[in-house]
Amino acid sequence: SGLGTRVLGALRAATMAAQAVARSGGVVRATGGARGRVNPARRGVRTAQDVPSHSKPQLGEHRRGARACLCCAAPRPARGDPASPRHKRLLARAQVQGAAQQPGSGPPRASLGQQTPQQRRSMYTHMLLCSLANALSDMDKVCLSVAIVPMAAAFGWTAAAQGAVQSAFFWGFTLSQVPGGAAASRYTGKRMLALGVLLWSVGTLVAPMAAASVPLLCLTRMIVGLGEGFSPTATTDMIARYVPRQERARAVGIVFSGFNVGNVVGLLVTPPLIALFGWQAVFYAFGAAGAVWLAVWLALPAPDEPVGAKKIGRVRLSELPWRAFAQNRTMWGVSAAHFADSFGKFTILAWLPTFFVQRFGASLSEAALYSLMPPTIGILVAGVASTWVDAKIARGEDVTSVRRQAWTVAALGPAVCLTLAALAPGKIGAVLGLTVALGSARFALASLFCIHQDLSKRHAPTLLGITSSVGSLGGIVGTALTGLLLKASANLAPAQSWALSLFAPIIVVYLVGYVAWAALVSAEPVAFESPRP
Repeated sequence: SGLGTRVLGALRAATMAAQAVARSGGVVRATGGARGRVNPARRGVRTAQDVPSHSKPQLGEHRRGARACLCCAAPRPARGDPASPRHKRLLARAQVQGAAQQPGSGPPRASLGQQTPQQRRSMYTHMLLCSLANALSDMDKVCLSVAIVPMAAAFGWTAAAQGAVQSAFFWGFTLSQVPGGAAASRYTGKRMLALGVLLWSVGTLVAPMAAASVPLLCLTRMIVGLGEGFSPTATTDMIARYVPRQERARAVGIVFSGFNVGNVVGLLVTPPLIALFGWQAVFYAFGAAGAVWLAVWLALPAPDEPVGAKKIGRVRLSELPWRAFAQNRTMWGVSAAHFADSFGKFTILAWLPTFFVQRFGASLSEAALYSLMPPTIGILVAGVASTWVDAKIARGEDVTSVRRQAWTVAALGPAVCLTLAALAPGKIGAVLGLTVALGSARFALASLFCIHQDLSKRHAPTLLGITSSVGSLGGIVGTALTGLLLKASANLAPAQSWALSLFAPIIVVYLVGYVAWAALVSAEPVAFESPRP
């Protein structure tokens, strides 16, 4: 009968459609004609375990008559972009890292913006080695602050000579920031970090042989500073090249928390080494550790850049758009923030032991213990901040807004806590205030030290070199200003003198840094190169 024929025809059509869906991996392909149109609500899509669900495509985001979009099964254009801008973001979230492979199709291939498990292992291995390099650099920096006591006694140095030896490092560090960033853009961060570790390891190893002459020892410390000046810009280039944007805060937290680790380890290890083997052993041990790190680093091939990400070409030094850097308002805001971050961090760490001794009458051992607490807490806070920021960006939140939130914690948190520490009547309250202040300042790793990669992956190391140079000036100015203010307020009570000399300038500078960031900084990518005619 006619009814039976129609039922059989419908069943046959349904069977053929099901076979077609199975062959296409669960996606119905539209043909473009009236018969090929499929209601989006009835399209066959991959199962929930293959592709996470999301909202339906909006009108105009796809054209019919072409292959289906990988993330929502809606038709997409046959030429040009494989998906709309909105669906690019959804695609990155929907596809499993290390895209699933069909049987017999070979090794896993990474999806757009993602990496295979092998590539991710290589990437994070390099990030951990970058963190270890930063730890070694801080160990080489802080070892002299402890070893200089027996060295001064052995060679009869005056206070002026000790100050000259200590400051030589910072002059080298400041001078190498911008050239190091430009060189990292030209020769890649992997090569420049190797050069930096080589320089500061050699400078550390030869220090005992040059210690009899103050000028020669200053030269070795300047070499250490030059080498360590390459480290921040080189590691920034590594992050910009090999880490996807939604994971950069985590990578920055891993890499730059190495400074806190090195600070803690250096202060803990140096005194026993000096007691057991003499002050020379510190320089030999830390220099040899750098040589071992360098051998491992050179043996590893560089990671692969994320699939689909724009490759970072090498930039010749003559091609760097210096005028565009100087005219960019975001760079001014970031430079002000970097000045505030370094002003607060370096000034507090430089004067912290003296503050506890003179303000509360603590012993040197107690002062050293209190000085270890802020960097130790900073290691923990860095992991929390980076995870929080990366999670918000992965959910699709505006990057500019997320970076601003992190910087708000990094600037206003220390301002509030330092106010409480300045007013604390006892050392326990001061210790807690200072520890929380420097801990919250570590949110800068998820904002201040990520913004350069957001602005330009190609020029990120050079941009960090510029702002870090401004930040180094903040450390120099803050440390010197505190000493001058302490001398001028010597007739006041200790509590008032330290509140006006140490805490008040830092609080003001942090507030200025917060306002500058809020008014000027955006995380939108910037094309610094002028368009060619």
